[in-house]
Amino acid sequence: MLFPLNPAANRVSRVDLNGREGCIEAMANLNRELSEKQSAYDDVIYDLLKLFLVGACRGVLTSGIKISADDEMFGQFRLERVRRKLDRDFRDKISLGQLAELAGLNRNYLCRAFRRYSGKTIFNYLLERRVQAAMRQLRQSDEKIITVAYECGFYDLSHFNRTFKRISGTTPANCRKVARKH
Repeated sequence: MLFPLNPAANRVSRVDLNGREGCIEAMANLNRELSEKQSAYDDVIYDLLKLFLVGACRGVLTSGIKISADDEMFGQFRLERVRRKLDRDFRDKISLGQLAELAGLNRNYLCRAFRRYSGKTIFNYLLERRVQAAMRQLRQSDEKIITVAYECGFYDLSHFNRTFKRISGTTPANCRKVARKH
């Protein structure tokens, strides 16, 4: 089964449930309750899901999987700190050196670790964050497109237009036009 570790980063861990009859039985019961939808089925589903998760967690603990709090959790904390900085300060010029110093990692390792953590390079994550902010601003204001681009961290209009279209699938002007129709 798959359990999300960090939904925002699309990270997933696989847990083998073979040989864990209690978990498999709980999933079968869950499936039956969902398909039959008898009275109070939502309460039963909640209890069955809890039973399933407890069984899965027990399976992880007894299977010998060890997560080092120092390594895994602290590493994720460092990368989450970088992600939060990118979300908060996306308008500013941010250097890889600044991010590496914030995380306490060297630049090359930070780039590889962030990609594993988020599924995106640091640069692409930052560009997507800037485009998201630009889309919101284009829909909510009448500011010129070049002004929106500068306020969202882009310093070249043609780069902004190309990046916006690549990420969103539409142009900034069309994004604003569609928003005004609704």
